[in-house]
Amino acid sequence: LIILDKSGSMSSIANAAISGFNETVGGIGSAQKQFSDTQEHYVSLLPFCACSMDYIYNCVPVDEVKELTPHDYQPCCCTPLYDAMGKGINDLYKKTKDMKNAVVVVTIITDGLENASTEYRGAAIKALGDKMRDQYGWNFAYIGTNQDVESVAVNLSINNSFFFEDTESGMTDAWK
Repeated sequence: LIILDKSGSMSSIANAAISGFNETVGGIGSAQKQFSDTQEHYVSLLPFCACSMDYIYNCVPVDEVKELTPHDYQPCCCTPLYDAMGKGINDLYKKTKDMKNAVVVVTIITDGLENASTEYRGAAIKALGDKMRDQYGWNFAYIGTNQDVESVAVNLSINNSFFFEDTESGMTDAWK
């Protein structure tokens, strides 16, 4: 699951976000080919802003994922980070709860702090992440800029964090 900020401030790095997603899917596709006899790889992409939080892909086999385009990803408005995380994590849990040996990786990518959530607060997201990690072995990564990324990740109980520069090349590096 990739939870991708598409607030207005992402406009300056939108092309790098698109190409980074496409490269990431290519890498997942390569892993699918390499381990096709023992693994199935799925992709979920939840871009979010205050006016839209709709999946582009929701647990789609990696082979069925098409390249993301500027038509698919158009940044605007504010950053309901907690609402996006709550929605994405809960939706994915419902899809994976009965799967045996499922390995779940959730990556959050944002260029700004939470500023528009209405359903979730930070404490609820932290508790939800703790539960998924501790009870189900989920892995989380927080990739961000224009903030103290490590501190935000720690406050959300996310152990893996990465800071990127708020530039096209910085966003490109964030996907690697």
